[in-house]
Amino acid sequence: MRYRVELRPAARRYLDRLAQNTQRLIIGRPESLEQQPRPGWSKPLHRDLKGRRSFRVAGYRVIYQVEDDVLIVLVIHIGPHSHAYEDAGRRQA
Repeated sequence: MRYRVELRPAARRYLDRLAQNTQRLIIGRPESLEQQPRPGWSKPLHRDLKGRRSFRVAGYRVIYQVEDDVLIVLVIHIGPHSHAYEDAGRRQA
């Protein structure tokens, strides 16, 4: 099965403001989620963000959720590691 990776508009806007080399680093990871949406280098989140996963790349945290019923990996939030969880908590799906 191959999943489709989608970015929420806020995640896309944030990504578009970053330098191109940083964008490439960040985008490379979600593209690999098309084949394996729950890889060992991502981790499940707990508490209020249950059902979501995250990974760190280039000093940024990417938070996403896997929608198995429609084969979509939805990137909810991209941001600096220091604020990622509180910002993502405000963006409940």
